[in-house]
Amino acid sequence: MLIKSVELKNIKSYTHETIEFKEGINGICGLNGHGKTTILEAIGFVLFDYLPYSEKDFKRRGENSAYVTVEVLENGATYRLTKKLGGEFTVRGKDTNINITGKKDALAWIAHNFFPFSNLDELPGYLKMPSEYLRACSLPLLCIHRQRDKKHLMRS
Repeated sequence: MLIKSVELKNIKSYTHETIEFKEGINGICGLNGHGKTTILEAIGFVLFDYLPYSEKDFKRRGENSAYVTVEVLENGATYRLTKKLGGEFTVRGKDTNINITGKKDALAWIAHNFFPFSNLDELPGYLKMPSEYLRACSLPLLCIHRQRDKKHLMRS
């Protein structure tokens, strides 16, 4: 599976932004508090139905609606997975006739097609670890390091 893009509408500091990814390794750089972790949380929100806090805190302050769309390429087909905060979850196939609506059906389809090694109940288990542990394990695996870690590495 290749994540092609993440669209954020009224999510935390983002009013409306689409972040595109290329095949291979992609870097996400920015100052503290400018939304780098939000991009990863948005992907986890759609693919794993997980947020480390409430949807209310994920939505941009003062906005009535918000959504995340993750566009993925799998086996030559492109899919748009859109999850509205407090509402609808859809999976649409751009190159196929896939058209799924509803959280339970969408998550079951994602688990079966993108993560066939896991059943639906186990899928978000990895992301249910304490946030400190998750950050310590996941971010280095994704080659994301805090600025202070980079300074330490540069001195070594």
